[in-house]
Amino acid sequence: MIRLQKCEKYIDWLEPLHDIAKEETGLSDFGDSSYLTGLKVILESLDKECDLNELGKYAAPMKLTHMLKQRLLAEQAFKDKPELLDVEIKKPILITGMVRTGSTALHYLMARDPNRQHLEYWLGENPQPRPARDTWDSNENFQNSKNNLEMMYEVSPNLKAIHFMAADWPEECGHLMAQTFTDDYWQCGRRAPHYNEWYETADLVPTYTQHKKLLQLIGSNEPDKPWLLKYPVHMKHLKSFLTVYPDAQVIWTHRDPAVVMSSYVSLIEGFRSIS
Repeated sequence: MIRLQKCEKYIDWLEPLHDIAKEETGLSDFGDSSYLTGLKVILESLDKECDLNELGKYAAPMKLTHMLKQRLLAEQAFKDKPELLDVEIKKPILITGMVRTGSTALHYLMARDPNRQHLEYWLGENPQPRPARDTWDSNENFQNSKNNLEMMYEVSPNLKAIHFMAADWPEECGHLMAQTFTDDYWQCGRRAPHYNEWYETADLVPTYTQHKKLLQLIGSNEPDKPWLLKYPVHMKHLKSFLTVYPDAQVIWTHRDPAVVMSSYVSLIEGFRSIS
């Protein structure tokens, strides 16, 4: 990304990142512009508090560009098939609570129910109508997600034991929320006090509005199958979540907070060691 190397500050990436995303997709409509606020704060935070290693300096623009590309692709999908936005999301089940409280184990168990649909890792990373399972291995997006996970675990082996993920396994909603640049991801992987201060009081209704649109897109081939969702982060934004999903059914997992804290610190250490 030569154009980014010419930028003196991360905030100067704002326009080049958009240009790269547009060039790589051939598209130009990013949808609701409210996402720009979070993106600008992330770039400001990188300028104010940047302590990225060499891999982090490479990964940051790649991640930001990927999210912008996914916004472009999703908006085009809605233009091609406006009826996607008519797909109803009725009474989704949400598993939430403090991190490291067994919510992942519960999620994996409940996702075995064939009468409900869940978010697979690769579709969270690359939102699109869920194709037939027997086509996934030949799907470039699926293979890219497998490779991304393998690389992450190679760089930070401890993460595999702490929180194992696979491209075709049930996944949290973080990738969807990251499209609006309002998610814990942007503060868990690096020091980001400036971003934290903004994010903790941000209005997440636009985030969940985009989240819902992406679920409508992903589940459009099975519109009548209800959703199972899981993400601890939803707990601290529950008011905004319920504004968009007023009939959601919430499962709240619990564990001794002292144990949770030490376990969570180990998880964050694993993610931060990458970048």
